Amino acid sequence: MSRPGVGFDGARAGALALVVTLVVGAAILGTAMNQYAGGSAVEPHAAHHSWWFNYLCDLASELAVNGASNARGAASARVGMLVMSVAVALFWLLLPVSIGMRGVGARVIQIGGCLSALGVAVVPVTTGALHAPALFLSLGPGLVAGIVGFTALVRANRRSTMLAVATGAVISGVTGALVYAAKLTGHLPPTSPLIPVFQRAATMFLIAWMVAVAWAVLRPHSE
Repeated sequence: MSRPGVGFDGARAGALALVVTLVVGAAILGTAMNQYAGGSAVEPHAAHHSWWFNYLCDLASELAVNGASNARGAASARVGMLVMSVAVALFWLLLPVSIGMRGVGARVIQIGGCLSALGVAVVPVTTGALHAPALFLSLGPGLVAGIVGFTALVRANRRSTMLAVATGAVISGVTGALVYAAKLTGHLPPTSPLIPVFQRAATMFLIAWMVAVAWAVLRPHSE
């Protein structure tokens, strides 16, 4: 099968780089979770990281929600998010390639996705008034790219595993964005568990989608 927009060897190299950066980034973030001093908006006095209730941003803060120092964990989290941003960029660049997509739609996915990856890298180092814009930089273009990619998968009517995880990523991502907007506008309390739960669900589905894209590029083809 031919690969539009990038040579076959280049696509495979990109897919291998995606797998490596995804594994390394996840491992570093796992270390940051283990080092996190504790506390979340839902459980402010907890003495550990909560898989469902902590934001990824919590890991990058030098002061944990429970008030303890989180300097070591923050350093790990920032490196981990930087590595993950590279994986995210590679994913969006390869998504059109993996489904044989060309034209304007492919460019929307790639450009929007790379902007989203930039946001992933910037979010951990922003605070105060700059934090929300950085979040929407990672969220907005990523949702546009995801919806366009999901639509292309539906039209292609194939790759059922990829379509399943893409569906989960888009639904949880859109719902998470709406929930976060409700928090910012005062329609949802900051302590609501819905916000971190949907963030974590969207993250897991996105990672699964990234793995599916890497596999689609790397697996042997008969054509």
